[in-house]
Amino acid sequence: MLSLNVKDGEYITIGDDVVVQAFRYGTQTQVLVDAPREKAILRGKVRERNGEIKPDALIDGLRKQPRPSDRRHAEAWQETLAKRQESRESARAALGEINAMLDALGATPESAWLRERMERIAPMVE
Repeated sequence: MLSLNVKDGEYITIGDDVVVQAFRYGTQTQVLVDAPREKAILRGKVRERNGEIKPDALIDGLRKQPRPSDRRHAEAWQETLAKRQESRESARAALGEINAMLDALGATPESAWLRERMERIAPMVE
C-alpha cells in the first residue's frame, strides 16, 4: 500500500482518470474524488454494511510514532519553560531585594512613589 501525506488542498491522481483531493476543516478531513461513473466509490462503512469485509491493506488506528524531531522539540520546549521559570524566580528575588531597600529607607514620599511605580511595572506575586 502506498502511504502519502498531503497538505490541505493538495491532490493525487490514480491513473489518468481519478483525482483525489483532501481538505482539512478543524479535526475533520474532507476527501473529494473525481472518477468515471463506472468506478464504484463507497465509504468503508457502506461496504461492510453490505456484507463485504475490510480490505487487507488497511491500517487500524493511528500509526503515528514520535519522531526524533518531535522528541527534540519537546525537550527544547521543556528547556524554554525551565528558563522562563528561572527568570521569573530571579525577577521575584530582585523585586524582594528592592522592596527591602525601600523598607530600609522608611516611609518617605520618594520611597512611596518608587514602590507605587514598581507595583505598576511588576506586581508582586506571592
